[in-house]
Amino acid sequence: MAYYETLLAVYLCISGLCCIIVTWHLPKYKHTPLILAPIVLWLGFVTETSAVIHHHFISYYSGWIFNIYNFFYFILLYSLVYRYLKNARFKITIIILGTGALSFFVYRLTTGESFNDRCIYSNTVLVIVLLISCIFYLIELLKSKTMLVFRKHPEFFFLGGYLIFNLVYTPLNVAYDMKLRLFSNEFYIFLKSIQGFVLIAMNFLFIYIFTWTKKAHL
Repeated sequence: MAYYETLLAVYLCISGLCCIIVTWHLPKYKHTPLILAPIVLWLGFVTETSAVIHHHFISYYSGWIFNIYNFFYFILLYSLVYRYLKNARFKITIIILGTGALSFFVYRLTTGESFNDRCIYSNTVLVIVLLISCIFYLIELLKSKTMLVFRKHPEFFFLGGYLIFNLVYTPLNVAYDMKLRLFSNEFYIFLKSIQGFVLIAMNFLFIYIFTWTKKAHL
């Protein structure tokens, strides 16, 4: 388990650095909906750090920390995409789907699953809504009359990074949650390692993008 703990320590260091750099470059995008980006990043960093402290000094079970985090994390991501959209039908669809997915998450959390266990399946529904929301954003971006200059659209990489992470993270967690007594502890560590490497790569991407991009366009 020392290997995974080392990987987690590396991730937390890079994540903290990413939070600082993205916040430092706030003047580039503070006039856009991407102003929510530092909140999303710091929320993730504080959550992971709190979970590590809780796991080592209080209790092995820290699922409730991630459940609370996921609720606010997806609200922030949905809100971020919503603010970028101009199409009224897309915005209404996100409100309906987002509200439904979050309501289902809370319902499962309070009735169908233990508050201290990660809500894997209801979390999957949240990811599907995020995917739909990002597709709406991409459609509008490609249809826009302004020339697509990626250096002026850091939100494209920010949303894309979180979308890719969730699309990788969710199947791995569903696979492990199915158990079926087929997964060894070594395979579990392997799954967690993949998630860890994806998270590290995502934070490196954010560090590069927010440093490389120019003043963001609305």
